[in-house]
Amino acid sequence: MEREVDLYVCKFSSWYHLLGVLAYFKRLKTKPRCIAFLATPFKGVSARTNERVMSECAEEVFFLKSLDELNSLLLDAGCERKCVGLVTPTKRPYRVYKLISSKAASVKLILTEEGLGSYGGYLQDVKAYVREDLARIKLPLPIKYALSLAVIFLSNSYFKFLVNERCFIFDSSLRLDQRMSTSYLDVLDTLSPMDFSLPGAGKYILVVTPPVVELGLISEEQLLAELDVLCASLTGLAELLIKPHPIEDVTKYRKFAVLPADTPAEWILMRCSEQIVQVVTPSSTFAYVSKFLFGRETSRFSGFDPLYETLTDRQQRLVASGRAW
Repeated sequence: MEREVDLYVCKFSSWYHLLGVLAYFKRLKTKPRCIAFLATPFKGVSARTNERVMSECAEEVFFLKSLDELNSLLLDAGCERKCVGLVTPTKRPYRVYKLISSKAASVKLILTEEGLGSYGGYLQDVKAYVREDLARIKLPLPIKYALSLAVIFLSNSYFKFLVNERCFIFDSSLRLDQRMSTSYLDVLDTLSPMDFSLPGAGKYILVVTPPVVELGLISEEQLLAELDVLCASLTGLAELLIKPHPIEDVTKYRKFAVLPADTPAEWILMRCSEQIVQVVTPSSTFAYVSKFLFGRETSRFSGFDPLYETLTDRQQRLVASGRAW
């Protein structure tokens, strides 16, 4: 008989990560006794949260900002005789897992959806580690890849048999998990403000931009030139509305209508879908969220999508038009 979880620790670093974590709890038959939310920033940017909604997920809820705070909580809770559940989209949560396992009698690892990266492979994880984790380290690129290969290989080996449960929108055959997608929509409805509105009452072409400049993949000049090409190709249809990635510097979009970077794109389709005549995205998580949760096909614009060719076939199927299976 599986042991009951006494405390859940939820580690996340983006709004979409939090959405997946809350969708997991939505599926549970009974309300957890205690949840600790550990929010960690990505590229120095903290995730948008809703503590009111998060507080309703359990009888007792803690909001943590560091591993030190988590360590103190685990000690105070006397976890040496308790089962702790770690709910996270991070495939290799080494530091937090090691901390919890050193304090708890047992650990249950629940992997929730990170986004498009959840459906990638070994090579995509290596490239992402170089692009995101080693970006500021001044080493020759071949050494970065060698280091990344070692880290990913060792981490994968460590966690290979430790994941107890996976809660993704799609199953291993890329078929939509209806129960999970319903949980996502229920949580989205709760998290999306009823009074959310767009800058104007007119129609828009929603352009969801990736942080390609911030990740050093293309220059700002290249991105803006590509947006001009996109704008020219859509002239007369509707005004472009830019929804930047949360880590983007939005000042570069000063000549466009632009939403605050931390505005979840899902809010737009949840509350203002009738104003959106077309959705343009790169190869992003939102491409399949828009399609499979909201029934809105997206147009992929290759001009600001340098990562498309690096995706696996499974990932390309998810962001392509039509069904994934």
